[in-house]
Amino acid sequence: MSNGKRAKIKIMPDQLVEIALERLKASNYTMELIEIEDENELRVIYNVKANKTGRFLGLFKLKLKLEGQIDPETGEFIRMNKPWWAFLTTGEESDQSGDKVELCHIPPGNPDARHTITVGAPAVQAHVGRHGGDGDYLGPCSGEGPSDEGPEVSTFPQWSENSTDSTLNGTLIEHKVRWTDDVNLSGYIFSFDDGTGFVDDSFVEMTGTDNWSIVSKVVNSTVGTTIRWKVSVNDTSNNLAVTDIFNYTTT
Repeated sequence: MSNGKRAKIKIMPDQLVEIALERLKASNYTMELIEIEDENELRVIYNVKANKTGRFLGLFKLKLKLEGQIDPETGEFIRMNKPWWAFLTTGEESDQSGDKVELCHIPPGNPDARHTITVGAPAVQAHVGRHGGDGDYLGPCSGEGPSDEGPEVSTFPQWSENSTDSTLNGTLIEHKVRWTDDVNLSGYIFSFDDGTGFVDDSFVEMTGTDNWSIVSKVVNSTVGTTIRWKVSVNDTSNNLAVTDIFNYTTT
């Protein structure tokens, strides 16, 4: 480690595959051994990141980003971070989906007999890319197998250029975010916390594939109040994206 001490690594990454899959319930993840400071002491941990999809309130498709830490001595998860709204998502790949994964199974030497199967998450690594020259792959079987572009991937609205035009207490402040998408945007909901908790505005319609959510609010008149805000946008394919929670302090 950077302090000159040696760290004990009793469990190798390949031994953690089943543990990570079972806990994250996601086949798309990365694992990296990093050094962190914990209670003023340096230690090494496996940092695991995963991207998942689900349906917010059972309606809108959205992405979930998970991050966890695994103890390299015991193989146990010591920390797991997920979006606060994860418990509101449902669907095959959400937190409520269990540990089942759908993939296209291609029998060795008989690619014409390919068929879609559902397996437990820990078994994914035993299937994907290991059965014959073609190899199993994630998602249902498509008409032409893995040589084509594979199953259609849903797109999600992308946000950028978030800004406010002031921090002056008791005044009207503009909150602005740019949105782009591969399909037409449908609309947004602005959520605002003036120091008393988040309140959602009504749904506002949007059009096109490149647009802005712009909302002006009169903020708290007390200097030093922390103002928080965020925006949720969905498109015409019912893909939902949520910004980070932005904040500023009134002056």
